[in-house]
Amino acid sequence: MIEDYHTEKKFDVILLLNIIEHVANPISVLQKTEKMLAPRGIVVIKTPNVDSLDANLFRRSYWGGLHCPRHWIIFSDKSFLKMVEQVKLSVVQISFTQGAPFWTYSILQLFRKKKVELKKTPLIDHPLFGVLSLLFAIFDTVRSMFSKTSQMFVVLKK
Repeated sequence: MIEDYHTEKKFDVILLLNIIEHVANPISVLQKTEKMLAPRGIVVIKTPNVDSLDANLFRRSYWGGLHCPRHWIIFSDKSFLKMVEQVKLSVVQISFTQGAPFWTYSILQLFRKKKVELKKTPLIDHPLFGVLSLLFAIFDTVRSMFSKTSQMFVVLKK
């Protein structure tokens, strides 16, 4: 875990891609990255966005971005900004990117609930997984031009 990593080295870029939602204390992770950054260094974080169309549509059933129990904390851009206020980092940029796997998992889980599929397989092995992922990637890419999508990138600096 990054919180236990010890080095005197300073880094220009630290990537936390689909990590921060898996830790019990994301503030301590951000504090650790701040200590590890070079003076002009940046932290690039990718994490699910709970304030997205698919998260809202599938909130009461199964949203693919939740990944319970592996995801401990799910953020919106607003809640992420609020957390960053507690550390010595500032936000350079927040942007949104497609979340095709979240849509796909959500739809396939809905099929499963409605007993549409014939056999039990891991969702990633479902015959529709690839096709649905492609369609939702296109859908989210177009949609990202005017609304928040399922995943967000946050760039922080010292």
